[in-house]
Amino acid sequence: MLSKQSSDEQILSSSILVVDDNPDSIEITQEMLSRNGFTSVTVEQNAVRALSRVITDEFKVILLDLLMPKMHGFVFLEELRKYNLGISVFIVTGMNDQETCMRAFDLGATEFITKPFKEKELVARLRRLLVTSINQKLLATKAQFFEEIASDRTIELEQAQSEIIRRLSRASEFRDNETGLHVVRMSHYSQAVATALQLPKRTVNLILHAAPMHDVGKIGIPDAILLKPGPLTDAEWLIMKTHPTIGGKILGGSSVGLIQAAAEIALTHHERWDGSGYPAGLCGQEIPISGQIIAIADVFDALTSTRPYKKAWAFDDAFVFIQKQVGKHFSPAVVAAFEKALPEITETYQQFQE
Repeated sequence: MLSKQSSDEQILSSSILVVDDNPDSIEITQEMLSRNGFTSVTVEQNAVRALSRVITDEFKVILLDLLMPKMHGFVFLEELRKYNLGISVFIVTGMNDQETCMRAFDLGATEFITKPFKEKELVARLRRLLVTSINQKLLATKAQFFEEIASDRTIELEQAQSEIIRRLSRASEFRDNETGLHVVRMSHYSQAVATALQLPKRTVNLILHAAPMHDVGKIGIPDAILLKPGPLTDAEWLIMKTHPTIGGKILGGSSVGLIQAAAEIALTHHERWDGSGYPAGLCGQEIPISGQIIAIADVFDALTSTRPYKKAWAFDDAFVFIQKQVGKHFSPAVVAAFEKALPEITETYQQFQE
């Protein structure tokens, strides 16, 4: 992972904390570390103060004695573990029974050596511990770097998907008398209702960005019908009612979540709670929640907008109509959410006018 030169430099400059109440043991340990080139060694004879220093300062390794006054080494390990600092602990103790060794490892110790010890063994095991610590930090840094790259690319991909949605919805706008503000308003209405329903944030965002594609199927409707200024004949209306199916086919079959949501919305936004909608005559909870939400947002904006064949309804009149359609055109829960979101809906209505 590291070159020998850079590894040695990092190892020897690593911050080491020696926690031991015995002055003679401290002196021996310091001399050993100094002879072997370690340049950043801190000593603390009081385990309580040592714990305080560990929390505020940065150490790579702690050389810890177990038998100390005020705070036993095991208690020190238990307290240290609460802070999850990622510091390696090397137990240096006169206790050599297996039970002590196993308990130390259970409490998070990484190495264990019994006094008296040989200098070469201590140094070799300390160096190995530091190499592991340094490499783990390097791996963590690399992992974070690649995670950030992946996150950036995910954001770019999501932005690209959203742009495709916007451009496709713009293409359908060119074939319709409705303005681009219609999709802006109803998208924000949909977001407000989805939020009031306490849907997951990801679902709310999908609905917001997929909503503009609800009428993409109108691309397949002849101009003579789509742009007709007056009422449609029964035959023309049957053709107009195919646009959800066309939209579902245009957007269907994708593995991308945003496109899948858009396909679902395009196909189901004219279904009605009582089963009298189209194209499939779905009823109640058979209608996806996205379709239920877009239905109410689309109808409300259609009512409050001027079209070649009708004048805009007053905001309050349109709201009364929505309330009267509970259990008929719209889900009771979605209407309740619409009422809850009325302040946001009113703000959107006022902000995005022709």
